[in-house]
Amino acid sequence: MTSLTFEHIHEAVAEAFPELARPLALLCEDEIFSTNGVPRQYSGTSMLLRYFLEVLVALPVSPHRNAALHRAFAFIERMLASPDHDLVGLAEIQLIEGQPAWWYQRALPFAGPLYQQAAGRVSGKLWTQATAPGAPPYSPEVDLHDLYEVRPAIASMLAPDGLTLEDIPDREPT
Repeated sequence: MTSLTFEHIHEAVAEAFPELARPLALLCEDEIFSTNGVPRQYSGTSMLLRYFLEVLVALPVSPHRNAALHRAFAFIERMLASPDHDLVGLAEIQLIEGQPAWWYQRALPFAGPLYQQAAGRVSGKLWTQATAPGAPPYSPEVDLHDLYEVRPAIASMLAPDGLTLEDIPDREPT
């Protein structure tokens, strides 16, 4: 098992999410977001993980979607529990901070205590309002420019739930 550190986040994501093998391979080939075939942490690996999460959180409840979200948020909990401060910062900045209200609201059932604590700290009032009992439901708005085939990977993973690529959110029309 790869050590979950800032330096090795790419390998840890590959192990934790085998369904992202193709998107990760494409990311490794991208000279803008990778160096010598290794994705950069902020503009590479965490961006891919953020896209994966954004699409899953936006989708309707289904068994495979929920299982994937449980795995993803358990992975984020591990990141936040790490003694590697760079890794904790990566999780907070890329996967928690700046998320819209709909994300927080739909992520809440999967979010562990470290995620909830970090979201309250870095997003404050937005997290509190979005996740308050009786908060109005917020509609998901996905803006994914899918350069690395994250959507087909998710469609394949969720095919047993009856979802197809056409069901997977893409960039909103402008």
